[in-house]
Amino acid sequence: MKFSISEKLKSAMKIHNMIVIGLTVCAMATLAADLDEQAKVLQSSSDWNGLKKLANDWAKTEPKSPASWLYLGLADDHLNQPNEAINAYEQCLALDSKIAAAWMYLTMQLGKNKAIYNSVPIDRRELSPL
Repeated sequence: MKFSISEKLKSAMKIHNMIVIGLTVCAMATLAADLDEQAKVLQSSSDWNGLKKLANDWAKTEPKSPASWLYLGLADDHLNQPNEAINAYEQCLALDSKIAAAWMYLTMQLGKNKAIYNSVPIDRRELSPL
């Protein structure tokens, strides 16, 4: 069975694309782990401005990363920016509603500021992690 040059080229391109996709996925997983580690260091040293910058850049690069939004919420929380913290926690939960820490921090933030809580529409007050 003979293959034309066109068929061989198509086959080679498919293999090339599979390799590139595999390498990209590995690189992104490594990057996410590295960013998570950096965020933990900044959090443990209470460098909230540094954490905010890292998490903000991370969320821009990987907007579907719940961890980036959780860290952004923590930074905003400690920088006394409650509205921003609430938005970040909600974004985290929109991506993964099973992150207990995001539920806890969101609830704590709403509990600290009754004015913010009262401004939240009723349907959002009844959020449930289940």
